[in-house]
Amino acid sequence: MDLSKKEITDIVIAFCTEIYNAGYTPIVYSNTNFLTNYLDLEKLNALAYNFWYSWYVENPNFSDKVTIASTNISPLIWQYSNSGFVEGATNDQNLTDLNIMYMKDRIKIDIVEDGQVIDTIGVDKDDTLDKKYNSFMGKKGYNFIGFEDENGILVDNNYVFNNDCQLIPIYERIPVTQIILDKHELTFTDMNSQYIQIQEVLPKEAILNNNEIAFRSDDQSVATVDGNGNVTPIYNGVCNIICYLKSDNSIYAICKVDVSGIEYIKGDINKDGLINSVDAAIVMNKFKNNNAMQVDVKIADMNNDNVLNSLDAAIIMNNYKNNI
Repeated sequence: MDLSKKEITDIVIAFCTEIYNAGYTPIVYSNTNFLTNYLDLEKLNALAYNFWYSWYVENPNFSDKVTIASTNISPLIWQYSNSGFVEGATNDQNLTDLNIMYMKDRIKIDIVEDGQVIDTIGVDKDDTLDKKYNSFMGKKGYNFIGFEDENGILVDNNYVFNNDCQLIPIYERIPVTQIILDKHELTFTDMNSQYIQIQEVLPKEAILNNNEIAFRSDDQSVATVDGNGNVTPIYNGVCNIICYLKSDNSIYAICKVDVSGIEYIKGDINKDGLINSVDAAIVMNKFKNNNAMQVDVKIADMNNDNVLNSLDAAIIMNNYKNNI
């Protein structure tokens, strides 16, 4: 044979991998000569492949489990004769092969997530978890790391199963690296509010819950925004609305806001279209509590000194009394 032992073994592994990926369990069928001289038997066994061993004997002893040649590797199926007779299954010589399959004790493993069994798999008793188990899809927004048992012990390649058990998936959150908004610019020419929302996040496998983001305005005298992305115009000007991760404010997106054409009556701080004692009281209250915003100053700074204080309240009250 022109191929080396390694090359033949690699071909066998490639074939078995395709069978596994298709959802089936492969088995390597061969005789003593081929298994020992043309295949890396130890490597195939380490990959947990089953063997169908062809080795004919005249008087087979079924009380002891057969092993392959001089190894301690036991086949799943032993083909012990080619001279058997089974009614309806014969060849030209009226003979057929005879096989015995060694039944293994199986361990049932329930995959449990959030208290619910989402999948069930099986391994042989005293065996390790089949590394080729690939039907577990995990959950959106998380990378699947592995399993741990009910006692929190990591199930690695050395973990041996002795009894039926439950395994709990271990996840790692996929971090959001970029936020993309549905709008990059808002224009206001009246007092009607508008919403901005997250259109998508990157990477696409990541997820982001509403309670994990926040919004803020870099100039609340122009526009404000609430926690749901509802933007309210306040006064003419330009500002930015920033949407960012609460856990990492270096991940953010910006929407530019342009407010124009909004007119207020000077002193009408509650924007009801009237100048009266209510406006004067509001200005006085903001002055006392030191909580006047920039937009309040723009609207109710009656003497244009860039501060809101009792003098502005007095001017508003005077204008109201004198119907100015």
